Amino acid sequence: MNASAKRYLPQRLTPDLLSAEPPPATLTRHRLVLLCTLAIGLLLFVWQLGSTGLVDETPPLFAASARAMAETGDWLIPRVNGLPRYDKPPLVYWLMGALYAHLGRDPVPLRLMQDHAPRVFRWVEHMNTPEIQSPEFPDVPVAYAPDDAIPTSLEPLLRFLFEGHADRFINSALAWNAVIEAGNPEAGEQISADKDQPLLPPVTVTRDGQDQVARAAVLDVWLLQRALGYFHSLGSSEQVAVRDQLARVGGDGLVSVRINRPPVRRNGRFEWGPQE
Repeated sequence: MNASAKRYLPQRLTPDLLSAEPPPATLTRHRLVLLCTLAIGLLLFVWQLGSTGLVDETPPLFAASARAMAETGDWLIPRVNGLPRYDKPPLVYWLMGALYAHLGRDPVPLRLMQDHAPRVFRWVEHMNTPEIQSPEFPDVPVAYAPDDAIPTSLEPLLRFLFEGHADRFINSALAWNAVIEAGNPEAGEQISADKDQPLLPPVTVTRDGQDQVARAAVLDVWLLQRALGYFHSLGSSEQVAVRDQLARVGGDGLVSVRINRPPVRRNGRFEWGPQE
């Protein structure tokens, strides 16, 4: 056998061979390969990251589940819009939720997400505060079956929700109106530059003939105004039907509120509404 053939024969693994240091030329070549692999990986996976937007609903579903964990403190069951989501194991939600628990309370990274990943930020907003009309299909009108109705078995749950949360929205609206009436702030001015869900100072409001101190949660006022806008866009007969349905579950007070100069949301921050 010639010398060239012997070079390709496997060598017997001995302790000396296993402990031998590779020659400097081999180390240099390995490092060069690793460096090239890293550079190519960065080029493929980081260059123009986020420029194509989202291709399906999975990323915002993950983000919404992680945000719900961080905000509710329930780290066991992933939820989207209050409904359990058992599609994936919870580990990924734990990792994302822990990051969101920090980033969501820090205005600097929140602003970075708004500036550099606006589509992702907007999708997450839609998942946590869905539009009346689905943002995924803006050209398809909302339609319901002719015999569509709220199941009677759902009414106890609705009554429980309204009893626990309706007062918060009504009091926020009354406090908002009191602040508008007292200060007459300039339209278009940001309510808070560093908080996306600001609380206004406490004020005294009158409700059902009783004075009480309340604070306006601007997000609650904005959400209620969106619901009121949809309610007032209905015909008279439809509004009567909605009021009757809400009255059965204790929520009719929500559609009896009038909000003066409702807040406007722009670039993730709330502004004082326009003059009436």
